[in-house]
Amino acid sequence: MNMSTRKRTSLSVSQKRELCEMKNNNPSLSNVELARQYNIGKATVTDILKDKECWLSITSERDDLKKFCAPKWPQLEEALSLWVDNALNAQQDITGHILKEKAKYFAAQFSINDFHSSDGWLMGFRNRHGLCQFTKQGEAASAPSVEQLENE
Repeated sequence: MNMSTRKRTSLSVSQKRELCEMKNNNPSLSNVELARQYNIGKATVTDILKDKECWLSITSERDDLKKFCAPKWPQLEEALSLWVDNALNAQQDITGHILKEKAKYFAAQFSINDFHSSDGWLMGFRNRHGLCQFTKQGEAASAPSVEQLENE
């Protein structure tokens, strides 16, 4: 029995988006042709095209991803992401504890009862939104935060 073996290929987000765009631009292109072009199986092409809205919606800044894990509570994460953007624009300090507390607040506002602000959720949120932790050095470290000034 002569079976052809194909080396396992893992496509990046940009390649999956490109595959979906090719199929949108040329609907007569078969999945077999796409599979041959990307050196993947036909079933893999079918799976990618099944989720094409997801792959087409991911921005180019996340091209390094191999898979995309959607958040369990997208409404909560969208609200928290907007809050983070506003806080960063106002040059406020944001810690993991603050993110967890704001997430709990938004969960209560959206009546999400099964949300637990765990360290795992926080790590996933940071990864999905490209957030990093920085430590202030020098004069910036000694300056009081906005929250401390408001509480005085």
